[in-house]
Amino acid sequence: MPRHNAGGQPPIFVRATGCGSAGIATLVLDGDDAGLYLNPVFICTRPLTSAATGELLLGRLVDGAGRTVDEVMAAPLGKKDSETGNAQVELSCHGGQGAVFAVEEALLAAGFARGRGTELMERAHLNGRLSLIEIEARVRLSAAATARQAEFLLGHAQFRQRWERLGFDMAMGMRSNETAWRGKLLQEARAGVARQRAAAGLLAQHHVALVGPVNAGKSTLGNRLARADRHIVSAVPGTTLDRLDTPVEVRGLSVLLTDTAGWGAELDDVEREAQRRGQEAAQSADLRLVVLDGSAAPGDRDAELVSQCVAAGPVLLVLNKRDLGVDESAAGLGFLAGREPCVVSATTGEGFEGLLEGIERVLLGGTEPAPGAPFTRRHAHLQQQLADGLEKGVDGSELLMYLRRLVGTRPNPDELAVALGE
Repeated sequence: MPRHNAGGQPPIFVRATGCGSAGIATLVLDGDDAGLYLNPVFICTRPLTSAATGELLLGRLVDGAGRTVDEVMAAPLGKKDSETGNAQVELSCHGGQGAVFAVEEALLAAGFARGRGTELMERAHLNGRLSLIEIEARVRLSAAATARQAEFLLGHAQFRQRWERLGFDMAMGMRSNETAWRGKLLQEARAGVARQRAAAGLLAQHHVALVGPVNAGKSTLGNRLARADRHIVSAVPGTTLDRLDTPVEVRGLSVLLTDTAGWGAELDDVEREAQRRGQEAAQSADLRLVVLDGSAAPGDRDAELVSQCVAAGPVLLVLNKRDLGVDESAAGLGFLAGREPCVVSATTGEGFEGLLEGIERVLLGGTEPAPGAPFTRRHAHLQQQLADGLEKGVDGSELLMYLRRLVGTRPNPDELAVALGE
């Protein structure tokens, strides 16, 4: 198979790091002629093309008129040492936006083309260097918002190895005319489809809305969830007059927390609009935390609020002000919410861990994402096709095709497009 080196087209450059003041930025120049294209504009004590792979050369990048653009460090990599399987040069420059922009303009003038963000991974796959599962994990790692998400994605090798082993056992069983592999493979495929939902929930950002009557302690609870004083807390009713969105982490889950205006009597147009926006946020949220004053007996408005939120989707009833005592009748509202209420004190933190556990349980559907679980719709779709084929008695050669597409160690442009399209 011919190497994927853009078919005679000029080498590309792709930013490998972000930019930032007082930092260093690295660009990867990829293509078998990368050194030849860079050499005329890289001024060093000796030609770049004479350097050994991995050697660091300090020099100046110049424009067409010979003016210095930036001081840079170049490290050439041979085909055997680069991830894409093409010759590369790692070019490090000053990380300020202006410096990086100037370096990129100089590279364009030297004949390089600007590569897409995922193009290096695409080339690595098409040259047989990178599996689709690893590409899918890397794309999601770049957007991971929590350490738990990153740790899960870094287990992608375990997922790939499990299915490679299943494929090997299947191939060996077919050679010896055994059929025991079918039952095991069917069990694994079904389990994989079921586990993908929890994995997707772990990697998603969830919208959680704080709703409740005035002075129930929503903003105090929001500050505790955010671990910062983001929400204005006051004993004066109606302090929160607009929705406040705050990114927070809840037991390793990425959550966009919305604090809404207190539901109650509408005094003027501003408060009426604030409540409308709060209701809109509650309607669109993945989870509604209905916060009530648990130290007081609930009224008809409280029951109506819980019922309205339940009609919109999943609800977790939070009885706040535990430090002031808990009214027995307030706990009865848990029946309307469909689950036991969380009794907390937003002021002291009592019961807070139970609340975090409750939020996690609802957002993940009560299932813990297993290490090595499938984490994309592509994975689940292929595993479902595999399970359907096994149940229908499809020939092993066709089933093996699903396994190869799932693992993705063989170059497959069509499956690559699906993997990058999610």
